[in-house]
Amino acid sequence: MGPHNPLQRRQAAVQCVSQSMLGRRCWFASTPRCPSINRAKANIMVSITKLTVTNAKRIDAANWLTVRDVFGPQEIPNPSPRGDCVVQADTGPQNNAAEWSQIVWNGAEPIPGKPNQRRIRRQATAQTTITASIGSTSQRCVLWALWADVSVLTTGPRPPHAKPWSEGEAIPGPDQCGAFEVPAFSMGKNARGQIVTVAKLFPSGVGRIIDTAKKQQLFNIRRQLTGSRVRRQRRTLRYRRARSSGGHADGRNL
Repeated sequence: MGPHNPLQRRQAAVQCVSQSMLGRRCWFASTPRCPSINRAKANIMVSITKLTVTNAKRIDAANWLTVRDVFGPQEIPNPSPRGDCVVQADTGPQNNAAEWSQIVWNGAEPIPGKPNQRRIRRQATAQTTITASIGSTSQRCVLWALWADVSVLTTGPRPPHAKPWSEGEAIPGPDQCGAFEVPAFSMGKNARGQIVTVAKLFPSGVGRIIDTAKKQQLFNIRRQLTGSRVRRQRRTLRYRRARSSGGHADGRNL
């Protein structure tokens, strides 16, 4: 008997006789293709390789930020694009329609004819979580639609993060919002008005995400004051308006 072992089902013994070898027999063991290997090749692992979001800025590995798109004309022109955000999933290894058809989405709205994309409208402040999965693999991202509610404080103490009014003033006044009298350089007194503009970010938690990622530099705060003899500035908002020959009023918006 040759080395053929009937217990080894995946191996077949092939007996061949070579006339040039004077009748001597030699044995060859060959391994046929394994059906499981063929199935593995036919079912190559398809996975989600990455998610990207249009009209948004990436904060960290999972979080994206966009500004709420308010309907109507903008009082302060903004160069950022308007319109919906689109989440796109890239797949591997081919990143083609056959792989995109296997994507299971959670969150956002479908886009007809584009199985690898989802739409997120940004007309309102919101935190939207989107997940794309194929089999056991998945990618997840969170889109924050940012907005700020602005209020002007005319009474009460100065908020701790606001710049002190006394900074740079030869004659400081109280550290309070409101109208006050302060000594003048010459005779009499000056009338001074102190206000603080406060912007509260929405949705809740978005400020913490920005601070944690240290990405404050990605955004430009654009502000404008309108009114009689008030000039517009992009960085420091400070205005002075003559009230009378014997006094003046200072207003700061920090």
